[in-house]
Order: sequence, then C-alpha cells, then structure tokens
Amino acid sequence: MADKSLELRPMQESPEKMHGTLGCPDWAAPVCVVEFDADARPSTGSKAHEYNDTSEVLHAKIALLAKMVRRAKHCIVFTGAGISTAAG
Repeated sequence: MADKSLELRPMQESPEKMHGTLGCPDWAAPVCVVEFDADARPSTGSKAHEYNDTSEVLHAKIALLAKMVRRAKHCIVFTGAGISTAAG
C-alpha cells in the first residue's frame, strides 16, 4: 500500500547505485516520492518505493544519454512496463 503523506527524503545509496557508473558523484540524491510496504522483488527484500531526481540531475542524465546514443554505432534499448508506468 502506498503512503501518500510521505515526507520527501533522499535515497541513501552510493553515487554509482543512484546515478550509474558514468554519473557525477556530486549529483544530488533522488528523493522518495512514493513509499510502498510491498517488496519490489520478494527475493531481494527491497521495497518498491518511487524516487525522482532533481530537475538539474534529470537534465544532466538526459544529456549524458543523448551523448551516448549519438556516439554509438548501434543502439538497442530493452524496455518494459517500468519505463512508462510512472508517467501514466
């Protein structure tokens, strides 16, 4: 069940886990915007919380992704339901 009365709190993980190996370690941590009691995957024990990056970090990640796509000789993207569910 989602807790909508959640106080925004930053993710407590390493910069690599939050932003990937190509991300900047100085980028702000994503904040939890929806908290769930349910496990994301029962085998991991991690919860299915939703996190959002700040606008600045999101734009930096988009620029990094665009640079990677432009430099790629071949680009393949594997997507699933998770790429669009938060957007509605």
